[in-house]
Amino acid sequence: MLGALSIVWLWTKYGIYSKVIVASLMLWMFLSSISYGHDSLAYFNELGSSPTEPPALLGSIDWGQDLDKLEDTLRARRITSYSMRYFGIADPAKHGMSGFTGLSQPVEWAAISKFNLYSNDFYAWLRDETPTARIGNTILLYHFSEADIARLRAEIHGRRVAPANNTTTPRLRLGIN
Repeated sequence: MLGALSIVWLWTKYGIYSKVIVASLMLWMFLSSISYGHDSLAYFNELGSSPTEPPALLGSIDWGQDLDKLEDTLRARRITSYSMRYFGIADPAKHGMSGFTGLSQPVEWAAISKFNLYSNDFYAWLRDETPTARIGNTILLYHFSEADIARLRAEIHGRRVAPANNTTTPRLRLGIN
């Protein structure tokens, strides 16, 4: 309501310049919201969204809604063996996905939900890597060469990262010590 009142106030108070600003902001909001199309569940807002990091909300925007898109991408790329860590309650096997293992170490193909990537330090080794593809707005797909795998495994063992519990819901970092 405050936004609507602000729009009316700007529209009537300051002449043509305020009308141009209001019209531009309204157009931006409209285009921003429709640009997500069928991914409206993952739309947060232009200032709060990032293609590489989830918003700073515990609920996140990631509830496994891109699982079908991941399956389509894997099929299109003819990827039959991969590791996956996704955030959601749907059973990947019931979505036609098979041939995957849990993501506990670097492998040739790896898929991970952004929520898992940024909420669990066990996956910190992936954060600096460049994804091969973004699946929808919530899943990142990585491809690693044998040299990349060796480098990443050496880095992980150098940090002595403890294995994470590979359950569906990751441990949340709340910023509380």
